[in-house]
Amino acid sequence: MGTSVSFNFPENWYVSDNFLGFAVCYSCKYYIIDCITAHLIPLCDDGMSSMTQEFALSNNSQYSHEWNIYFLLVPLGDSWDSCNANEKTPNDYGCIEFDGFGEEKIFGVRLLYKDEADMKKRPVAPLLRNKGNS
Repeated sequence: MGTSVSFNFPENWYVSDNFLGFAVCYSCKYYIIDCITAHLIPLCDDGMSSMTQEFALSNNSQYSHEWNIYFLLVPLGDSWDSCNANEKTPNDYGCIEFDGFGEEKIFGVRLLYKDEADMKKRPVAPLLRNKGNS
């Protein structure tokens, strides 16, 4: 079983009609993954549940050669549309957590926006090197 990594959002991270999703870059040593699960975690515990989406990774090699690198786009649209009836906004979620990674990893997340000029003002999660459970 793999480990998980989480990223806390800045305040008002979601901008309607401008937010595209989360770009994820992940590298691990001697570990091949075929599935990653993303969880949007609410800011406060008011009974609102997290949103979960599973992503299958394709074109994986059968063999792990030292370090493997994966790139993944996690769009918000499809997940959010199915959950939008509860009168919450994406800004009611304060964290995203990814599950299914190997024990030794380097990981990065970027919030993607349509407005490229505004991206310079948006925070980027640093690449993290973790060993064991996070």
